[in-house]
Amino acid sequence: MDPALPLLPLPSAEVRSWFGEIDIYLFDQIIKGRFDRRRRVLDAGCGDGRNLIYFLRRGFSCFGVDQDRSAVEHVRGLAATLSPELPLQNFQVGDFEHLPWDDHSVDAVICSAALHFAVDEAPFGRMLQSMWRVLAPDGLFFARLASSIGLESRIQRGAAWIFPTDRNVSSSTSRCCCNGPSGWEPRRLTRSRPPTYSIRGA
Repeated sequence: MDPALPLLPLPSAEVRSWFGEIDIYLFDQIIKGRFDRRRRVLDAGCGDGRNLIYFLRRGFSCFGVDQDRSAVEHVRGLAATLSPELPLQNFQVGDFEHLPWDDHSVDAVICSAALHFAVDEAPFGRMLQSMWRVLAPDGLFFARLASSIGLESRIQRGAAWIFPTDRNVSSSTSRCCCNGPSGWEPRRLTRSRPPTYSIRGA
């Protein structure tokens, strides 16, 4: 290495300083421009805030909810450092069956590796309904959850959900359908018509 050249940070360290340990599929959505005009972001099941670091750095209006009080305190500490103008009350301890924010109050909902912890179909539906309620028209719903692919013989088939056309659905798993009627509704699917996620252009 030429000693006259400036010593630059390692690429991995530089990317991590901006994005933290972000979900790789969420990173992909940022690169594709899905958040370019969606500045109010809720992370449902935010944990320690790994998916919020970039948004906090870039001045997005961020919100988060998690049942782990210590994790929420950590996120509040991140927000105080990276985006001190944000109210710390934007980050709440609680479940996301009953989100405390107003209808249509966010432009994007992130729910990464959290929905699959629903104990059965009813709370899964309440979680979706609550997140959908706070999402603005033309908002983005990003979800990543465990898939049953390869485990079909070991699990019980449930329902899929159909989403309305005034929001955009993005997911890295294959458990849901979108572009359904107004509102969301559960729909039983048979083996001849497996559930899939589709993405409508943002």
